[in-house]
Amino acid sequence: MNAYRNLTKPIVAILALLMAFSAVAVLAVDDSDAIGINTSGITDKNFKEDKNGTLVIPVLNGFGHTCKVLIEEDGKTVTVQDFANVEDVIEISVELSKGPHHLNIIITDLDNSTSCPSSYTLEVKENVWSRVGTYLAVVVVVIVVIIILVVYMRARPNNKPTTTFTQLEEEKKAATSAKEQPVAPAKTEKVKYTSSRRK
Repeated sequence: MNAYRNLTKPIVAILALLMAFSAVAVLAVDDSDAIGINTSGITDKNFKEDKNGTLVIPVLNGFGHTCKVLIEEDGKTVTVQDFANVEDVIEISVELSKGPHHLNIIITDLDNSTSCPSSYTLEVKENVWSRVGTYLAVVVVVIVVIIILVVYMRARPNNKPTTTFTQLEEEKKAATSAKEQPVAPAKTEKVKYTSSRRK
């Protein structure tokens, strides 16, 4: 009986090792095929206040996969989007308020339900044209410029030309008619010659 028990322990240990090895092998296969995120490669572009920006998420093993991307901040959902036939990059357009944002990005592979979470921090720049004060400042500057121009125009000396347009036209016509009149031939003086010969 003891010999049987002694023989059972090694068999159980071997079976346990085989089961653990097979589980690790299955996980390794699943992990190699599962979609993932290249965390160090996440970037953002064109994020400004009151304007959509784009999160660029590089994907590992994404070719041909169908996945769901969930973006959260402080436990609240920012956006959820599905993507089919994923390649090497996923781009997500989203609008965020100005200031820093600490986002939690989770990609779930719908083919085998594996999830890959990642975190990313970005800063949304302030859009000066979204503030009412900016427009008020522009209006004030325009009004001040108009006032300065009006004051300057009134302060200028009123130098009106002494010759009117009508007088200039008449002088022009007179000059033209003077050119067109025929020039009278110059009168020649008759010089009397006296003969030095005596008659």
